[in-house]
Amino acid sequence: MKKFYVIAAIITFFYICSKVTLPDSHPPEDIEEQPEDIILPDTTEIQILPENKEMYLSIEDEIIICLAYVEDYKPVSYFCGSRWTIGYGSTTYANGERVKPSEQIEMLDAQKCVRSFLRKYVFPYIDRYVTKPLTRQEIIGTSMFIYNVGPGNFIKSDFLQAVNDGMTPLEATRRMTQFTKSAGRFAPGLLKREWVQSAIYCGYITPYELLELTPAGFYNYEIREFFMSSSPAWDGYYNYKFSSDFVEEFLRKNKAIGRSVYDII
Repeated sequence: MKKFYVIAAIITFFYICSKVTLPDSHPPEDIEEQPEDIILPDTTEIQILPENKEMYLSIEDEIIICLAYVEDYKPVSYFCGSRWTIGYGSTTYANGERVKPSEQIEMLDAQKCVRSFLRKYVFPYIDRYVTKPLTRQEIIGTSMFIYNVGPGNFIKSDFLQAVNDGMTPLEATRRMTQFTKSAGRFAPGLLKREWVQSAIYCGYITPYELLELTPAGFYNYEIREFFMSSSPAWDGYYNYKFSSDFVEEFLRKNKAIGRSVYDII
């Protein structure tokens, strides 16, 4: 008889749990969009607004510094996620051709690939879809985000919605952590990279502070070191750690002993 009551209690517990409605959240999503395959919603080409062209060109070098830090520079093509990649994380060359196995690239040509991508798939999308004025640092952080997830994912991201809704920089960039998967698998490196993107966007770190750091050195950290928890908060997004002490320690520990970002740009 006692065994019967135990079984009944267990069944009742699972039945109640199945009926509980949890608050709506934003589960992490996969990075699935390939920029060169995007069909624009209105089938027209998106271009940089003429009045913003000079401003965008003036920050390209700073964006390349940031991308050199998060991507590192690889002169020989390598397979990453689902595509062949080269240079500073480029999957296509400036002429639009896709990267193939066993190809090599010089540093200057690798930078041309990045500039081409920024002018085709980053700056025009900021002009078209961001309705709120952005600071210089915010433009750089947004550019890093688009470079990472692709313009297709950017225009449907919670981050873009948060920016346009006028959320604070920190709250807006928490929405970057909507993306935690690559090729269908959880990728801790994406979260670590999003910490860097947010640090730039919010102004906790400047592009020039990255110059003395070891390229891609942030990957050596554990997720729990960058975030309040290794799991997302109740709303589905992660909470960053951005205390002044932590940021200073991060810059100090990542200062290059040998090869630095200076050496790969």
